[in-house]
Amino acid sequence: MAKTKVIYWHRLGLKVYDVDKNKVDLLRNIETTDLQEIQEHLSFLKDSEVNLLLSDAISYLFKNEIASEEIIDDGFRNRLLEIVKADIPEDFSNFSWDYKVVEADGKKEVLVFAPIAEVQNKINELSKNLGIKFVVIEPESVSADRDPNPIVGIVKKNDIKGNDAEVLNIVVDENTGENKNIFKVVLIILGIIVFIIGNYFLYKKFFIKKIETKKIIVENVAVPTTLPTIIPTPTTTEIKLENLSVIVQNGTKTVGKAGKIVDKIKALGIVNVVGGNADNTNYTESKVYFKNDIVKNIVVDKLLSVVVIVPTNIIIDNSIENDVKLILGIN
Repeated sequence: MAKTKVIYWHRLGLKVYDVDKNKVDLLRNIETTDLQEIQEHLSFLKDSEVNLLLSDAISYLFKNEIASEEIIDDGFRNRLLEIVKADIPEDFSNFSWDYKVVEADGKKEVLVFAPIAEVQNKINELSKNLGIKFVVIEPESVSADRDPNPIVGIVKKNDIKGNDAEVLNIVVDENTGENKNIFKVVLIILGIIVFIIGNYFLYKKFFIKKIETKKIIVENVAVPTTLPTIIPTPTTTEIKLENLSVIVQNGTKTVGKAGKIVDKIKALGIVNVVGGNADNTNYTESKVYFKNDIVKNIVVDKLLSVVVIVPTNIIIDNSIENDVKLILGIN
């Protein structure tokens, strides 16, 4: 049996293994999350076939029961997307994601998996730049169902290809990221053109007519009437990053952890950020509280770029004093 290359991607970096049956040899320990550095370390895998194992901390994984009468047809994937994307604090519609339907004891369960956006973009870049073919992409909790060591478990995966509903495996297109960027640019340009044309016709139809000069003839003297005062439509006040207040609390025993995250958040343009200690030091996972949905929609993607937070720990709480309260956990 030929050896299989396995990359284990976790929150702080990557590890590369050679796996031969149950024998696992560590080839590289890459302690960085910088894409350029990762690419340099993985250059020895150029044009290779690799199995990619993702830590649960950088993956979205959902298991939900579905109605037994649910029909698994060509439209099921779109219906499923509408169900799960509400639980994911990122634009899930642009993700590469997959699902698998499992039937047991007369019940149907659907398993949905996707890497977080930051990692997914890096996977696409590695595939495009190094020609690495990711034969299998899977979260560690799924691989661990096959073997106590998930590094071995992913090698034992045999349901790689098949019907969409029967196989949980993401396929990376080397041009995926590039095509999506081009598509977004085209949409933006079309939107600008439509906006300009629409406003031109509105201007021509309504505004010009309102400013036409009217004259009243009094004793054969033409007297121009006063033009109507045009009152600008008030605009809705927008919440700006520099106006937001954020508190970062250290919920671990690691000294200075909050201060490091405060600096990273300030670098994103959110200047009103302070650090402190949480109510205890036993938080195992990081949590974030938003004062309302508007603040969440503005800030959540930026926070997730510096701190890994699972969807269940993203919370709306109208009672908090700051706009955002971030509690740092061990993971």
